[in-house]
Amino acid sequence: MFGYIQPYIPNLTVGDYEYYRAAYCGLCRSMGEVCGGNSRLTLSYDGVFLALLRTALTGEAAECERHRCPYAPLAKKNMLRSASFDYSAGAAGVLAALKLEDDVTDESGMKKLIALLCRAPAKKWMARADERDSGLVGITREKLARYYVAENENSNCEFSDAGIEAGAEAFGEVVGTLCARGIEDENYAIAYSVGRHVGRWIYCIDALDDLAEDAEKGRYNAFIASYGNTLDEDEKLTLECLLRDESDSAMAMLELAEADENSRAYRIVKNILTESMPRVARAVLDGTYRKPGREDIIKKQNTGGLI
Repeated sequence: MFGYIQPYIPNLTVGDYEYYRAAYCGLCRSMGEVCGGNSRLTLSYDGVFLALLRTALTGEAAECERHRCPYAPLAKKNMLRSASFDYSAGAAGVLAALKLEDDVTDESGMKKLIALLCRAPAKKWMARADERDSGLVGITREKLARYYVAENENSNCEFSDAGIEAGAEAFGEVVGTLCARGIEDENYAIAYSVGRHVGRWIYCIDALDDLAEDAEKGRYNAFIASYGNTLDEDEKLTLECLLRDESDSAMAMLELAEADENSRAYRIVKNILTESMPRVARAVLDGTYRKPGREDIIKKQNTGGLI
């Protein structure tokens, strides 16, 4: 359920694009320091979005440092560092670790084997993250448990529009809680609302992206329960509009914040909400979307190409 929240690079300025690259590399380094070196293998766009959203809302200045990258050790890279990045690194590591825990129970074959092999280091990620932010693991586990309950309660329903709403709202609460944790005053509610709408969008886009595979393997998917194994053009248009409502609502909440709209973090978050997410939704519904893999990200970071 990770990897969909990325910027639309062609509409970023060169400076904003370089800032995003530095944010990506900075979060990677923060994950190594906060959770441990091997947690960096779970780095995703979603964690970078979390760091940039919190940076935009808090007005915190991220310092740019230059360090060698373990994936390209011959060259030093710009890396953004701040409290927002350290927090986001911990949150990303905890989410990845809890996802591995779930895979041990729910998956089979290679996915289950990988989860079993990673279970021991994943526990260390959570322990280290909780040392820095006591309660982070507990609140994340609690919110994810509610999400799994919502999924399981609807998994045996033959027709369940309620299943889509229940799953989306439960996952929205997970993301909203992580976005807002530790932010003070009115920006807490704004961060939570932006995260909630983004989380609802992620839940829906992930289920739609997996629809064909879930139908083939007979796995539960809330959209299969509501629409069947395939979507006609009218249904795709309806779902595209519903997904656009989520990204538009997130942007509307962000605009309520007393934030510097000219900051690079704000501009990148706005780009993600208003330009990238609608394009990703359209591509997923058209069947033309391919989620970038870790190897794609590393290659493009190292060659300076578009992410």
